[in-house]
Amino acid sequence: MTNILVADDSALTCAWLERLLPTMGHRVAATVRNGTEAVRLAQTLHPDLVLMDVRMPGDMDGLAAGEHIRSTLDIPVVYMTAHTEEDILGRIMDASPRGFVTKPIQAAQLRLTLEIALRARAERALTSANTRFRILADNASDMIFRYRFADNTYEYVNSAITAITGYAPADLYADPLLLFRIIHPESRDYLERQWGKFLQGDIAPTYEYRIVHADGRPRWLFQRNMPVRDESGKVVALDGMVTDVTERKSVEQRLRRDLESADEASRAKTRLLARVGHELRTPLNNIIGMCEVLAEALLPPDQRKCVEAITGSGEALSLLISQVLDISRMDSGEMELCRGAFDPGALIGEIADGILPQAREKGLRLVVRTGPGLPKAAYGDALAMGRVLRKLADNAVRFTMRGEVEFMASLREGPSDPPCLVFRVRDTGEGIDPRDQRKIFEPFATSRQTGGTSHGAGMGLAVAARLAELLGGSLDVESRPGLGSLFTFQAPVELAAQTPSAQASAAGETPPRDEPARLPLCRVLVAEDNPANRNIIALYLKGSPYLADMAVDGAEAVALFRPGVHALALMDIDMPVMDGFEATRNLRLAEARAKVAPIPVIALTAHELPEIRRLMTEAGCTDFLVKPVRKSRLFAAIAQALKEKPPFVEIPAGDSAPSPEVLRLLPAFFNIQSCNLEKMRQALAVRDTTTLRIMGHGLRGAALTYGMGGMAAIGVDIEKAALAGDTASIGAFLDHLEEDIRIQGAQHGRTPSA
Repeated sequence: MTNILVADDSALTCAWLERLLPTMGHRVAATVRNGTEAVRLAQTLHPDLVLMDVRMPGDMDGLAAGEHIRSTLDIPVVYMTAHTEEDILGRIMDASPRGFVTKPIQAAQLRLTLEIALRARAERALTSANTRFRILADNASDMIFRYRFADNTYEYVNSAITAITGYAPADLYADPLLLFRIIHPESRDYLERQWGKFLQGDIAPTYEYRIVHADGRPRWLFQRNMPVRDESGKVVALDGMVTDVTERKSVEQRLRRDLESADEASRAKTRLLARVGHELRTPLNNIIGMCEVLAEALLPPDQRKCVEAITGSGEALSLLISQVLDISRMDSGEMELCRGAFDPGALIGEIADGILPQAREKGLRLVVRTGPGLPKAAYGDALAMGRVLRKLADNAVRFTMRGEVEFMASLREGPSDPPCLVFRVRDTGEGIDPRDQRKIFEPFATSRQTGGTSHGAGMGLAVAARLAELLGGSLDVESRPGLGSLFTFQAPVELAAQTPSAQASAAGETPPRDEPARLPLCRVLVAEDNPANRNIIALYLKGSPYLADMAVDGAEAVALFRPGVHALALMDIDMPVMDGFEATRNLRLAEARAKVAPIPVIALTAHELPEIRRLMTEAGCTDFLVKPVRKSRLFAAIAQALKEKPPFVEIPAGDSAPSPEVLRLLPAFFNIQSCNLEKMRQALAVRDTTTLRIMGHGLRGAALTYGMGGMAAIGVDIEKAALAGDTASIGAFLDHLEEDIRIQGAQHGRTPSA
């Protein structure tokens, strides 16, 4: 609806027009009685048209007011007059060539005159817009065109086509298929497919393709498509804008090459570090292994301290190697997650059990709390989560001198959020300065809570934070100096279906535990090219239920292998003649030919790269151990592979006679065992089976060193009973131990204490 300003000194005429104009589809914006007021309102209201009486009172008549409005505001004016003099009509025609109406006004004449005036204005505006568009389009750097489908010709192409293609607009007008002919051969199939989709109504908003410029050079073009439709919705034309993106594509290709080079450099760095780590771990495995064997022997206190110092330094170096490799793999994107089903409650309980000896040694109270909604079965990378939690637990105990360390686990889930495990580790230690809280998760940080000053290289929390991010979670800290710290680790998981045993456990039922039994002897095939490593493994397996057949390379391992005889294989990966991958594949072929069940093959490697693990699995390995291999880890892996409890070492019948040097130390030994006996009775009184198991295990090793086979057997019985939770039998074992200490002490010259 158009807005019309009416200017007439006759109130009657104004009232009549206010009723008539709406019936013609117009709206009366306002009515005025003189020319001056008409000019003022036209400037304020900006109407689409002014209907102006020629003769009006005041300083400005209708003709003067209309000319001012038309010339300054570009608003069309239709005049109304009752005069027929030639000079008046001439002035009107000069001022408004679009027409005028004479009074008395006829409605039909007024309708026609207004339509002519308004159409002329619209045409003038369209012409002006087209002119502006042409100016903008001809000066645009992008090629702009309209292609008509009715006659397959170009209605318009701007001059930018010359810079982009090397051809002039006239060339395209003369040959509408020119653009199709200059398409680069490598882009032709792509554009033919896109054009076929276009003709079927599937119109892609953009194309990116190459052409051959008139100078013979290839150019990359980016085209935006805007279909033009008629009133029925049919596509009748295509408006397009084409941009030359050759320079951008060149930059992208350079960046892609640079990125690939950087990725390759990062992978090369990771491979170098992995190789260096492998070369370091091989001798480190020998050092730590030999120290572990020495620690089980009877040593003077000063020598034992030396062994402990070497072991601690070796373990610190091994940890640092692992952390540096972890950071490198995460930086290069090569660390992969190993997702599987696990029990979150059991995970945090395992972490607490692992840190319990250190906590007790420092007199700290260890608390484990689980939320009521914590699932018994979740799906995620329990190994990575365990590594994060172990670092937090280790730091909590390390930096807490008194008080307690608390582990908390709960499940957070909402209607729109995925399930997320929330682990919290709280301590009452020294706390962290607010200035250090931002940087403790950075590599080689110097805050004490990172372990970076006197306890390590400051890599642990950096690895933990990166692992948390890799899991899709987060690791945060809240702390105040002197009041302790609270670390919160969140990791999204999927909730897995509970097994019947898990459901029974969740309902408060504890599945029955099998009584530990002595294991029968079984043969183990060991393939290791390093003599020192073979010696370590042989020492580890000595006295255990596992009889080892040693091979110095993969070929000898294949020759020694007896399908159906060997129960398990320990396979080094890097060996001469035949490596562990090929040897494992040959073992699997031998089993298939003999039609026997495949045995577990545990890979021994200094590599932690994901591709090495993948190759192990593809070759047929069922598990792997990263060097340096500790005795406890080795036995746990073997027991897990054979689906049995870790073995108790068989005590040989009869007592072996101790050396004269050992005999001189026996009185001190009996005094220590008497004190330990009292501690075990105290532990039994409070049903502390963990302490009883640890002390029983320690009694076995110490008694064997001093040649006390019977006492060692009692230690094994105490360890077994504690592991089974059989506190009723432990009292009798302690009585036997007390009697044995008295008898042996009397035989070796010790005076029993009162």
